[in-house]
Amino acid sequence: MKLTSLIIEDDAMQAASLKKMVEAVCPEISVLDICFTVPQAEVAIRKMKPQFVFRHYDGAFTGFDLLNRFDEIDFEVIFTTTYQDFAYKAIKISAVDFLLKPFGEEEIKLAVKKLKERITSKQTLEYLNLLKQNIQKKPEAMQVAIPVLTGYRFVEVSQILYVESSGKFNQVFLINGDDFVSTITLSEIEKMVSDIMFFRSAKHIIVNLSYVNEYLKNQEKIILKNGKSVPLSRLRKSMFLAAVSRYQNS
Repeated sequence: MKLTSLIIEDDAMQAASLKKMVEAVCPEISVLDICFTVPQAEVAIRKMKPQFVFRHYDGAFTGFDLLNRFDEIDFEVIFTTTYQDFAYKAIKISAVDFLLKPFGEEEIKLAVKKLKERITSKQTLEYLNLLKQNIQKKPEAMQVAIPVLTGYRFVEVSQILYVESSGKFNQVFLINGDDFVSTITLSEIEKMVSDIMFFRSAKHIIVNLSYVNEYLKNQEKIILKNGKSVPLSRLRKSMFLAAVSRYQNS
């Protein structure tokens, strides 16, 4: 699949380095131009109509100074950033791609692979609208985009009770009982939500700390507020208690 792109980056050296790396590892991508300001990027996008853009996020930018200039967004976005803050979390769980600096060739290849899948599914607007919503919410009120067989399932983080691995797939259990199967690994889901309110209680389970009701020490079980129980690994007991304490005091 041939792709066209723009690089939007205020640092000329980093922009040149990214362009060189992209062209080296992804020959199917044509970098049409490098833009150093939002107005310049807007003009270039309207004129050249790239399929996606690399957009630098500097930690102060709200995420929408460029996107809000378009009534209809018909291009994908890969953010590049050094910041792991609130906005970074919103980007991460909204299934909008990002590259955390310093990044290398493998990270670019993976981001481009995901981007191709999104272009094929034609869900660009859904992801970016989800990001717009998440950027304005508290972490527990954010929605996460979880891959399923038919595409993505958009779920509010606070509605997830726990996720259990079962071979190649994972069962996502929701508070309302509308459970579903995810097609990505438990580790990938954990990366999306672990620093919000989740804890890996056993090798095959991550659990929402906000729904913990009781810990049965002798049985090595965590009882959830809806009566369900999940196992707690003996080796993770101290980490679990520390995680609950941090969550309660946050």
